[in-house]
Amino acid sequence: MRRSSAGTAFGATKRSEAKSEVESSSGSLLFVGLAAAIGFSRIYVGIHYPTDVLAGELIGIVVGAAAIGAVLLIETKWKLRAVTGGRQPIHAS
Repeated sequence: MRRSSAGTAFGATKRSEAKSEVESSSGSLLFVGLAAAIGFSRIYVGIHYPTDVLAGELIGIVVGAAAIGAVLLIETKWKLRAVTGGRQPIHAS
C-alpha cells in the first residue's frame, strides 16, 4: 500500500499531463503534493526511515513510468490497427 500510493499519484499526474498542459498543471501539483505529504507523514510518525520513503518513491516513479509507457504503446498500436484495418501500412521506398 505504501509504494502504490506514490505510484498512483505519479501515474495520475502523467496521465493528466497527456490530456492538456493547461488542465494538468493544477492536477500535477495536487498529486505530487499528495505523494510528498504521504512520504513526510510516514517519516514524521516514525513508521519509516527516510531511505525507506525515498526507495518507495523511486519504485513508484519507475513502475508508474513503465505503466504509462505501456499504455501509450498499446494505444498507438490500437490506433494503427483501427486505421489500417489490421494491415501494416505500405511505405514507398
